[in-house]
Amino acid sequence: MALSAPLLAIFLESRPVRLFQLALLSASQFLAIACSICLRTGYVAYHPSESSDLPAFVVLEAVQFGAAVIALLLCLLFFRRPEVYLQGHAVDGQYTSSLAGRWTFSWANRLLSFAKSNNGLELSDLPKMHLDMRSQHLHEDINRIKPRDQLWKTLLFAHHVEVIHQTLLTVLQAAAQFLPTYALYRFLELLEQRSEGQPIGGIGWAWISGLGFTLILISSVETWLFWILCKWSSCLIDDPS
Repeated sequence: MALSAPLLAIFLESRPVRLFQLALLSASQFLAIACSICLRTGYVAYHPSESSDLPAFVVLEAVQFGAAVIALLLCLLFFRRPEVYLQGHAVDGQYTSSLAGRWTFSWANRLLSFAKSNNGLELSDLPKMHLDMRSQHLHEDINRIKPRDQLWKTLLFAHHVEVIHQTLLTVLQAAAQFLPTYALYRFLELLEQRSEGQPIGGIGWAWISGLGFTLILISSVETWLFWILCKWSSCLIDDPS
């Protein structure tokens, strides 16, 4: 019942941006459900005496987890808006595509495919930049900011959101570096228990899955951080629009 309202709103909504926001809300709820299933399954696996029929419980939880993950992925496939054109040229599709397309950089596939088939790109082949990245918009933002006594303070205040975003990703990346080592350590502990004749059940697979997930997480955060650095360090655009 908690998910029925946003799901119903998704089917009834016709505005693209609002539909995208509702899909993200539903995706966050499905992610919370998947995490709660993992925690509940892990607790029962560590306390098998509290469950009289552990295999059936695991199967039911796996079905619910799979359904939540599928629904989560479907919610991430909603496009944010139709394709936008400016002066006869398509606008950069980073904020047009779905969230999955933004995270996987698939929004640039069309341009890369064209460059491959055309053996190169001309300046006229490039799409128009997103509003926040156009030189005129950046110049107006700087002019609206009250100047500080030093230039670096003015620039820091002008781009404080991006600085905070980059800082959070850096902290997350640093903290995530310990997770694979911890997951591997716990898996090796389970292997020692098995060598002593103690059963480890499905906990070993859980730690191996966690090891793979943390490696994917670290790689994704590094790619995301690299993209942010490249995007904002190369925003010198001779686009007066």
